[in-house]
Amino acid sequence: MTYPLKARSLDSGFSESRIPATTVAETDRLTVLRIGDLRKGKHSIALLDPMFFEPGILARPDGLLEALLDDHNVYLLMWKSPDAVIQSALIGTEIEKAISMARTDCECTDFVAGGLSLGGQRWLPYLSRLEASGDAMVDSRGNRIRSIFFIGAGLDYAYPGSLYTGDRFPVGQDLSSNCSNPGGPCLSFIPTSHFKAGLKLRSIPSALVPGDLSAVRMFPAVRTMTIPVAFIYGKIDGFSPEESLYPVYKFWGEDSGLQKSRREYAPYDTENPVFWLEGSEANRIHDYDHFDLFLHPSADDEIYDELVDWIEDAERQPEH
Repeated sequence: MTYPLKARSLDSGFSESRIPATTVAETDRLTVLRIGDLRKGKHSIALLDPMFFEPGILARPDGLLEALLDDHNVYLLMWKSPDAVIQSALIGTEIEKAISMARTDCECTDFVAGGLSLGGQRWLPYLSRLEASGDAMVDSRGNRIRSIFFIGAGLDYAYPGSLYTGDRFPVGQDLSSNCSNPGGPCLSFIPTSHFKAGLKLRSIPSALVPGDLSAVRMFPAVRTMTIPVAFIYGKIDGFSPEESLYPVYKFWGEDSGLQKSRREYAPYDTENPVFWLEGSEANRIHDYDHFDLFLHPSADDEIYDELVDWIEDAERQPEH
């Protein structure tokens, strides 16, 4: 049996947070939320709907939003109907419109883009609309993207045993009552500690890229990217593992010289324009699963501080 999704609540989980979320604009498909108070003159970050879960957990004490809000205005672009299947071209158009509306609110032109969880893959159609412009990339509306980061955002699932292989996972089904309804969809392996910490599942979104097609083949603009990118993932993440990121990491900026610059730095060096950070005991004390990236009490020190340093370093990357 398929369990359809419920209508998304307007507050998206922020009503219980001490960080306010204000609706500043809407497109046909997206709601643009400003997180926290507007501070003119600050750089801005545009985060895309994680889709897999309600984003209220991002506003937890010492969470991702708190780290980003120290030096930035933050906007969250939320899909009104996240379960709706949307053509790639329309996804790109809607994101471009939404960023333009955020730009009007902040009275700024430049943004850092952020992809979170399984919703991060929807940045790919928008990135295909960008053209190089000095130290940024610009879309047809004049929005300038200076860099982009992905946290737990699987981008390429063309590998055996992936999330979208077969029927192992309840893709597109309502998971808000995870495991509580007999015969209903259930991800029983998720630790109860995550739910106690505020995790509210939404659904596993449909794959943007078909399983028999690589992301770089469907979105060849990945090869011509000129802006810095950060890939952050958990070692024990079964939803967005290393395999779902590495193909894009490998070819990001291949034709623009970024890959040559990448090899001049260690992967974990925040000055690396193509940054690669695994949440694992090998280098970050803890082995992170998918939700640890957003909920682990040590993520602030082990993940977010590194990300903020990288964003700052990305502002002054040497020419490639």
